[in-house]
Amino acid sequence: MQSAYIVLIVAYTLIDRAAFAVSGAPTTRARREWTFWAVWVPYLACFAGPIAELALGTAEPRTPGMVAGALLVAAAAGLRWVGVTTLGRSFSASVETHDGHRLVDTGIFSVIRHPLYLGLALLYIGLPLFAGARWTWIAVALGMAGLVARTLAEERWLAGELPGYSEYMRRTKRLVPGVR
Repeated sequence: MQSAYIVLIVAYTLIDRAAFAVSGAPTTRARREWTFWAVWVPYLACFAGPIAELALGTAEPRTPGMVAGALLVAAAAGLRWVGVTTLGRSFSASVETHDGHRLVDTGIFSVIRHPLYLGLALLYIGLPLFAGARWTWIAVALGMAGLVARTLAEERWLAGELPGYSEYMRRTKRLVPGVR
């Protein structure tokens, strides 16, 4: 079971890293605000937690959870691929703008503003679900809280710094089509 989980996380990571490489986004990050860490630390815990739980015997993987978890991780990878490659050079892991930054409101961004964060939310849920992990759900809850804080901080920043973003917020949904 541990090897299946490792294959899952390696596949996800390779797809995620490939999306960043294809995007051509600048690699320098000027701002590492607390919301970055509020998302990044649970992200790491959601990867490592199930490995630890499987090794310690506290995880109980079951076929329905593995299937659902794998589907959520695949959806997360897909959302992150589409989001990062659509943003291209406007992508940044930090809440910032840079030279050449532009508002992207095409493709998936014409429907929702934060497909990358939706992808992370699905990943947070999918990983412990796949492994049948128990304790990792604490990291999931912290990650969800971090995503909320990060999303709100990013929207405040972009509304003040990126021309057209306030209007874009009025015509699109935050994370899920049809849900404000």
